[in-house]
Amino acid sequence: RGYLEEILVHVPGFKGYLAREVRRESDQACRDHLASRLTTAKKAVGEAKRKLLRLGRLEGIEQLDRVSDRLEKVITRVTHAERGYTGFFDSQQVGPAELERLRDADLSLTDFALVIESKLSGLLHAEAGEQMEKAIQAALDAIEIFEKTFDQRKRVMMEVV
Repeated sequence: RGYLEEILVHVPGFKGYLAREVRRESDQACRDHLASRLTTAKKAVGEAKRKLLRLGRLEGIEQLDRVSDRLEKVITRVTHAERGYTGFFDSQQVGPAELERLRDADLSLTDFALVIESKLSGLLHAEAGEQMEKAIQAALDAIEIFEKTFDQRKRVMMEVV
């Protein structure tokens, strides 16, 4: 904390404001982290496409494009999602218990982001043909689970706010 914040902590009400601001920053940092991980994992899709092209195998390219497009949609949703609570001066305030529910929802998204990373890296190790098709479907399934979990986060937010 800065010098001014250390002084203002002693002002009645400011400590709660500071805690909310820290949570807001944490919420944004969590979503930025998720988006960054998914963006990095998405590179595996491009590498898998290049691998198929090097092998002269065009089947699977269209499905890999579908994986890439769907993942980009998810990344955009995560990046531009609403923040986890109302502002400090809004008439409706969100308490710590509600904020914890939002945090828990965000943490579960982190777990599913790891699953997506794993499935996308599986694309790199899959051989063209049926093995690639299964790897693509597994990646799409993981992305769908992430999307459903993200929708649950939104429902939690609607209940909380």
